Amino acid sequence: TVKASSSSGKSFVTEVITSLMPEEEVLAATDITANALYYMIPGSLKHKLVVVGERKHASVGNEADSANATLALREMMSRGRLDKLVPMRTEGGTMMTAHIVQEGPIAYLETTTQQEISEEDATRMLSLATDESNHQTAAIMAIQAQQAAWKVVLPEEVEQIRQKHRAAQRMLRPMKVRISFAEKLDLPTSKLVARRAFPQLLGCIESVALLWQFQKPIQKDGHIEASNLDYAIAYEVMLPILHRTFAPVSQRALDLLVNIGDNHTIGSFTRADCVKWAGVGLTEVRNRLSLLVEAGMVEQVGGGKGLRYSYRLLPSKSTLPPSLAGLITPDALRKQIKKDKLAKKSTETAGKKAKGKPK
Repeated sequence: TVKASSSSGKSFVTEVITSLMPEEEVLAATDITANALYYMIPGSLKHKLVVVGERKHASVGNEADSANATLALREMMSRGRLDKLVPMRTEGGTMMTAHIVQEGPIAYLETTTQQEISEEDATRMLSLATDESNHQTAAIMAIQAQQAAWKVVLPEEVEQIRQKHRAAQRMLRPMKVRISFAEKLDLPTSKLVARRAFPQLLGCIESVALLWQFQKPIQKDGHIEASNLDYAIAYEVMLPILHRTFAPVSQRALDLLVNIGDNHTIGSFTRADCVKWAGVGLTEVRNRLSLLVEAGMVEQVGGGKGLRYSYRLLPSKSTLPPSLAGLITPDALRKQIKKDKLAKKSTETAGKKAKGKPK
């Protein structure tokens, strides 16, 4: 899920990603109804990238209906398969229960302006965020100006790049990937979401290794081995995602917290101050501050009944703890693997010497 404010470029991100995929492997839709996936042609979802438009906002008191609307997607993402028993009328007019099966798995991509989505969906998805900084805004406007002046890559060259990506993906073969160092990886166990986040981390490592399949030796049983280099790439990709997964508030709320820390000096601050510092609208600021107050990072000290809302930053919660400090870095993993190999070699050498000694 790409979570971002309106006009931040989240739709552009999904369009670029989709354009790099083989057309036959992409299923794009503006919206998907609750039962739509069940009644598609059998097998038409297997190994497909399903791209859906912006997620609908859940109305107050209607959270259960919203969760049911995405039930099929959650099941496909978790189990890689859909099963449904439905009563259907036969040609003879009698009712009979039919077993509908839809095979997966699928990759799923969506966007949303919501600060948070339902927990049932959030734990099954990777949380992505756009860069909403002033520096990124300036960079976007600069490239837009270059495009208008015809000083960037021509459309024909862009299409050639896309064709290379599509061709490379079509060449990939299905292979099993072994992560020999998986037991050295660790995530915080303080939140239940770790039970789904850890397989996501492993899945990212497997995906990176699969992309390198033509540079890897194929083992006798047909599998390939994930390397420390694969982990280094997966680590760089997954670290910000895992930070968002384990963070107590959304990325946009954390961004506002950083803005407050960079600009606020002493005393209280207002919503208008946050609008100026963050460069977003009042409604967005109000939503972000609400999350920060609920998380105990910011305290509301005034406001309501016609008075202007004011807040203060709580020093004890102004910075987030390094919740992923236990996740081994690629450099540390490389050293540990090297150490283990030396220890194994030393043990084997000692064993050979012991066998060669006369009894």
